[in-house]
Amino acid sequence: MPEQITQEQIVETVTQNTEDYGAQIPEHAILRLARFFLPKMQADLQQNEK
Repeated sequence: MPEQITQEQIVETVTQNTEDYGAQIPEHAILRLARFFLPKMQADLQQNEK
């Protein structure tokens, strides 16, 4: 049987980021994604115009 907690517990979480882990997406990945989505977006816009 698990132990029951009778007192209120306060937990404080502190995160400290000492390193720069900034995400950088390579340009070729952005261009590939754009080539994938552009025709889909154009088709969707044409359907909405009708």
